[in-house]
Amino acid sequence: MISSLYHRWISYYLMVLPLLLLMLPALLTFSSCTKESRKADLTVLNGPEPASLDPALSIAPPDLRVVRELFEGLLRFDRFGKPQPGVASSWEISQDKK
Repeated sequence: MISSLYHRWISYYLMVLPLLLLMLPALLTFSSCTKESRKADLTVLNGPEPASLDPALSIAPPDLRVVRELFEGLLRFDRFGKPQPGVASSWEISQDKK
């Protein structure tokens, strides 16, 4: 009697376990589809505290990383070195190119 019950439970688990393992990726995928949180924190590991946040006084690389993220210029440069709009929506080059 006990051995029959034991074999029944084993056969049940051997049937259910593969199904659960197949469903696990789907459950994990859909469990992350929750409502977005509007609050977000950005943590940057920069090393030492910047000596100054003034762009004119910042000379060390850790300071410049923070200043670059805090202040956006009128233009920025893409990975090919071509100017792209930063804060400026448009710009014109004068005839004397100054």
